[in-house]
Amino acid sequence: MNVERSAALSAAAKWFDAGGLLTELASRVGIRTESQNPECAPALARYLTEEIGPAAQRLGFRSEIWDNPVGGAPPTGLSQISERKPSR
Repeated sequence: MNVERSAALSAAAKWFDAGGLLTELASRVGIRTESQNPECAPALARYLTEEIGPAAQRLGFRSEIWDNPVGGAPPTGLSQISERKPSR
């Protein structure tokens, strides 16, 4: 195993063992999001802009939140990453 991979696995294990995953998930499941319920639209927008978008960006994704073209429907989010093949 190369040094970079070993260091990444070690850091991930430490984060997990220290409760990082539980903390991150607790903040996300604490936001009540029901996309079918119009009353939850503000919470869904907050979930996308404060939780999912930033988390995706930290992983190298480009993340955007769009207004839904369907009247009264909550916003929607899209995250994508471009992986380029190494040039030879």
